[in-house]
Amino acid sequence: MSQGTLWGTMGGQRRDQGIKQRVKRDPHFHEQALKAIRILARTGQDFTADEVQELLAAADVTPTHPNSMGAAFNAARHAGIIRRTGYRKSTRPAANARAIAVYVGVR
Repeated sequence: MSQGTLWGTMGGQRRDQGIKQRVKRDPHFHEQALKAIRILARTGQDFTADEVQELLAAADVTPTHPNSMGAAFNAARHAGIIRRTGYRKSTRPAANARAIAVYVGVR
């Protein structure tokens, strides 16, 4: 096994552990974020984390950690609810126009 392959494997394991920690430490946010993702996925329109955050903010739901949103999107992607279609600039001022993933529902 090459060093690159080993590091890639270790990185994937650490990512997966981090996702599990986020879900375990913030189950309410995770559940609410998945609900919002499902709602947007059912529209058939492209959406980003910006739109999910808008729905959550309207329901007064906030994450306890910055990685919580990513954990919810990762879970939705692995569950076959959404797929990534590309990237675009975030519209949230706090994100400073950084590139964020664009998703669409698959079922």
